[in-house]
Amino acid sequence: MVDEILKVLVNLKNNLNSLLETLSAKQRALISLNYEELEKSIISEEKSLTAIRECELARTNAFDKFYSEKSVERLSYKVSDLCEKFPGISNSNLIKLRNLEAQIKETIGNIDHINHQNLYIIEHSRTFIKETISSLISANKSFLDRRV
Repeated sequence: MVDEILKVLVNLKNNLNSLLETLSAKQRALISLNYEELEKSIISEEKSLTAIRECELARTNAFDKFYSEKSVERLSYKVSDLCEKFPGISNSNLIKLRNLEAQIKETIGNIDHINHQNLYIIEHSRTFIKETISSLISANKSFLDRRV
């Protein structure tokens, strides 16, 4: 059963890495104003998110199977709880589980960081576009500050 959890976690890690690469590509497309690449990255992002959702479902199912096999009530879906509550797991599997957990947490942190950067880029782009349109429409505003 631990092997199944390991497989699911490896698959989750790979899909999270794929999402991270996609978000980086999206960021490069945003910065370079490459609309085609932005569209491609958004489609790829949606596919990655779907795959991650499926991995999460598989992960919770694997944990549920593990707990039912051990005839215990589900404790949680955390790898760290699994490692602490079941000392019968081999040391090599414990190491693999903890390493995967650390890698997944790191990747999620990187995804969060890039998402915040992308949000910042998008918000400033929106502000710039609104100000530009407002300047073009408004007869009272000019593009240059004449006080300079």
